[in-house]
Amino acid sequence: MKIPFLKIVGLICTCCIMQAFQMTAFSQIMHAISASDPNIQYTGRIDNANPDNIGFTYPGVSIKAKFQGAAIDAIIKEYGSGGATTTNYFNVIIDGVVMKKLQLSRTQTVYELARGLSDGEHTVELFKLTESNVGKVEFQGFQLETGKTLVAPDPLPARKIEFIGNSMTCGYGNEVSLTALQLETIQGFNSVNENNYKAWGAITARNLNAQYSCVAYSGRGLYMNNNGTTTGVMPSVYDRTFPDNATPQWDRTKYTPNVIVINLGTNDFSAEAFASKTVNRTAFVNSYISFINKLRDYYPDATVVCAVGVMMSDYFPVGAQHWTRIKEYVKAVRDHFNTNGDNKVHYFEMSSQLAPYGEDWHPSANTHVDMATRLTQFINSLSPSIWDAPASLAGPVSNKSKMIVTQENVSIFSENQILMINLIDMQGTIISAQKVQDKSVKISIASLPKGTYLAKIIYAGEHSETVKFIK
Repeated sequence: MKIPFLKIVGLICTCCIMQAFQMTAFSQIMHAISASDPNIQYTGRIDNANPDNIGFTYPGVSIKAKFQGAAIDAIIKEYGSGGATTTNYFNVIIDGVVMKKLQLSRTQTVYELARGLSDGEHTVELFKLTESNVGKVEFQGFQLETGKTLVAPDPLPARKIEFIGNSMTCGYGNEVSLTALQLETIQGFNSVNENNYKAWGAITARNLNAQYSCVAYSGRGLYMNNNGTTTGVMPSVYDRTFPDNATPQWDRTKYTPNVIVINLGTNDFSAEAFASKTVNRTAFVNSYISFINKLRDYYPDATVVCAVGVMMSDYFPVGAQHWTRIKEYVKAVRDHFNTNGDNKVHYFEMSSQLAPYGEDWHPSANTHVDMATRLTQFINSLSPSIWDAPASLAGPVSNKSKMIVTQENVSIFSENQILMINLIDMQGTIISAQKVQDKSVKISIASLPKGTYLAKIIYAGEHSETVKFIK
């Protein structure tokens, strides 16, 4: 049967109009959920000075929420310029399953995360795959269907682990798998090939059912970067929320790791190979000791794992003995702390990698799995007590004061005269009021149950401040 041409055209137009109407109607039933919604869980280094615009750059930042309904969008602002090296990517994880890789664009703010789910409760997670030099991101909230809301989320794991490292810990180039021969002609970083979710740190955290923080940046070293410069080495940027900006400083009280894994030194030795520099043993060891002392001051009860591998060998540069030297240097760091009574500093060695490789001779995803498996086994071989509630939480109260919290005491040290300390529970009840008349004080909290409290510090001159702490 022949259908008149005009009728065909009419049917096509009708279908197009109906489809457009359906799309418009559907978009109209979505409503925004602010990034400040208390049901949204953030893990990793974020700047929430503006709670409706959560800024971050580090890889591995996670945004998680439980929601009602069959559809969800995210509202995200991208600051990466959009090139091959400056486009940010996220994993979209629905109900624990990675559904897709989300590519950001400076010309787009609303991103469809899921459609057609069962009309019930679901969990969504956005996980940043790319590192700081790719560009900043601002998360501005979710969109849900009208009448649907976020609901109280499942609690995050009690265990907390932090990885401090360089490109390898970022997951640089791990989405490709290349032979040594291919790497002779294929060089360079592409942000689409960087996947922090598949990096050894993130995998280890999932293996151990732990929260995950990644403080890593390609090219950065312990005391010397891969180009031989000393500006912006990892110990010097550790206190920053954004590694390339001096402000804002990271509030260490937001995340107290049980375990810290450090893998630094590859770039220091890379400067020796490519920038005509020399890695001095004394400078390297002392810099490492100084950095751990800094971390120990912040997190007195944390277990520190000093890892070496997998990108170094004694074969290149010929005769430089990079692999032998870094192992000896890092063991010396471990021995320094153990000899001085700190047995929570450990040495962990991973074998030099084999093919296939990621971009620029970095480990492939398969190698990352092997690294994570070995590290998981190593951490599990340590005392289970490493996962006990952190015995201490250290952080600045103000520019002139510092608080250290242990399971036994709250200690405050100040350049100002302290008149009184009031400890207050989260219901607003004063549970302890102590006169001080000094610049330091230690208050017992051994009898208090675990939880979150406030300390109101009253100084001479009637100036006061209130700081939250966790036992």
